[in-house]
Amino acid sequence: MTSAAAADAVAQEIAEPEEAFCLPDTDWLQHRLTISGPVQDLTRFRTGAAGAGTIPWQIDFEQLQEDWFHRLMGGASRSL
Repeated sequence: MTSAAAADAVAQEIAEPEEAFCLPDTDWLQHRLTISGPVQDLTRFRTGAAGAGTIPWQIDFEQLQEDWFHRLMGGASRSL
């Protein structure tokens, strides 16, 4: 299988559905990333991009509070 044929097979697998999913909220914008290259690299990229299936975000509320404090205190001086 040539590189182009394999890329076409991958493209068919992730082809756009008949009707694209869109939210009514305008804050959400659909983005599509298209990559090309050797089949081995595409396979590694796809496996890595899939990840573990979880979102590893840790919300540090103390750091957020400190950041907001510094932003508020570091602003321009105010006077009446």
